[in-house]
Order: sequence, then structure tokens, then C-alpha cells
Amino acid sequence: MAEASIAASLTALTELVKAQQQQLALLQNNQNNQARQIPLISKLTKAEDLNAWREKLTRMLERYDLDKFITNDKTPEPEDPAERRKWLNECLDVDDYIQATVPDLGTWNGIRGLGWKSQDKDPKKTFDFVVQYFERGSVDSFVNLNRELITINPEKFDSLVSFQTRVNFLKERLQASEFKMDDKAYTWVVMKAIAPHYPDLYARCLARMQADALSWTDLMAELQALAVSQAYEPTLTSITSGNKPDNQILVQCKDCDRMVPPGRRHCKDCGRHPGGLVCWSCEPEKAPDTWKYKETYMEKKRARDTTTTSTTGPLRQQSGNASLNRSAFFTTNYDNWISM
Repeated sequence: MAEASIAASLTALTELVKAQQQQLALLQNNQNNQARQIPLISKLTKAEDLNAWREKLTRMLERYDLDKFITNDKTPEPEDPAERRKWLNECLDVDDYIQATVPDLGTWNGIRGLGWKSQDKDPKKTFDFVVQYFERGSVDSFVNLNRELITINPEKFDSLVSFQTRVNFLKERLQASEFKMDDKAYTWVVMKAIAPHYPDLYARCLARMQADALSWTDLMAELQALAVSQAYEPTLTSITSGNKPDNQILVQCKDCDRMVPPGRRHCKDCGRHPGGLVCWSCEPEKAPDTWKYKETYMEKKRARDTTTTSTTGPLRQQSGNASLNRSAFFTTNYDNWISM
């Protein structure tokens, strides 16, 4: 009787232990699934986004207590078998997660060229190799970056802001290489690039540089101020024929004395005041297809290119009547004027 009671107790205890083990396994499985369901951050596709990607990745992994796999050189494996399984699953999850944020297969070929091996299944190595690929690169890539900086042209960018962003990126990348230069050298390179397109800004900055009063930060501030003025667009409300929008701010053009929006430059070929580096009325082929007057000015340019008479020269070379007609054109076609 006593033996039967003992056997029954042992059986009940064994079943209890099994139930606890199953519950623990279920809990571990839920923890593993939680790691696999981490929300994906923005994908890393270009070097300009590396710092933001690194910060977002670290912050996201911190929320799940997984950042240790990329911040520690080596995360020790637990001795307990259950803890070791959990550690291994988390390690694989983080490694897979990092790879999922870098979608381009060509990039991974380049990372493999640096020595990364997928079979290592080491998230710290994967993270370090991704950073190395985007942050350092090869000598050839830095030669190309240096060449790009020396030959950079603001006219090839859709805005002055894009141009400024690019030169700052190039400077940052080159400073991390053997091609780094003094800030004055970078400042001079960018000044030479803007000289043909912004002569007034160039002359002003040159005078400050000669007086040893122009730093890289000062030049970037000048470009930023100009970019803000160029980006200014008046609110186009209640436009009717012969009327300009309300609350329109105008400044006097120093070349022709006309009143124009801030940031507009005077085109010496046609007398108009385009908002960007390219005058669309003179070079309509460079205007986007969305500009509603593109075809009109393309026809005018074709006619101007084919004619052989002297009466088809630049508008600024024509008679005073032409100048008067241009004034009337701007007054009655304000939407067209503001687009150029």
C-alpha cells in the first residue's frame, strides 16, 4: 500500500515537472517569436543614410534587449542549455534582422569582398562589415569621391539645397580617408564651383577669404541663406488676368530695376528672372515636362535657331517696343512669369 502511494506521488511529480518544462518551452518560444517580429527600420541603400541607420538599428534593438549583440565585441554563450538555445535564437534573429535592412544583393557581394561570411552567423561581424562597407569603401571609391568634389557643378542639381547636401557628404567621406584636406581647401573648391553661377556670392566670399574671415561653416551658412531665398515661392491665390497674388513680396532687380520675388536672378539673355540656375525660356529643353509653357518656348527656340534675320536676336537687343511688350507679358501672365 505504501509502495503504491509512493509510486503515485512520483508519477504525479513527474507529470508536474513535465508540465512546467512545457510551459517554460512555450515561454521561450514566445520570446523567440517576439525577437523575430521586431518592426523593420528604414532600409540602408546609400552611404548618406549610414549614421541614421546605425542610430535607428541600435535604438530598435535596445527596445528588445538585443543591442548587446552589436555593441559588445563578443557576447558570451550561457552554460545552461535552455538559456543557450534562447541566446542562439536571439543571435540568429539579430543577424537576419541586420541583413533584412540592407536589401541590395550587390551591396552584399561588396561586403563579402571585405571578408564577411554569412555562415559565421555573427551579428556583430555582420554589423561591423556593413558599417565598414558604407563608411570606408575602397581606395578607388575615394578617388572617385575626390574627383567628384573637384569637378562638382551646382547646375547638375535640382536645387541649391541638394548641392549643399552633396558637398557636405563628400567632405565628410573624404575626411575619413587618406584624401582629407584642410577646411580651407574644401572651402576653396566649393567657391570655385559656385563662381560661374553665383558671381556675387563668390566675390563676397572671396573678399572674406582674403581677409582670413571665411570658414567652411561661414560658406555653408551663405549657401543656406541663398537656398532659402531661392526656395521662396509666393502663395498663388486668386490670380486673375492683370492681377498679382495678394501679399506678394517683391524686391528690385539691380540689373533692370524691375520688381521681382526675392531670390530671382536676372537672365542677361532674355531679361527675365528665373528662380533656378537655368532659364527655362532660354533653354526650354532643360525644363521639366510638367512646365506648361515648355512646348511654346521650344517652338520659339527652334524658330530663333533657324531664322537668318537680325530681328530675331535676344529680346534684350530688340527695340524699346519689345521691352514694353515684355513688361505687358509679365503683367498679364503672372503665372508664367513666376514659373520661370
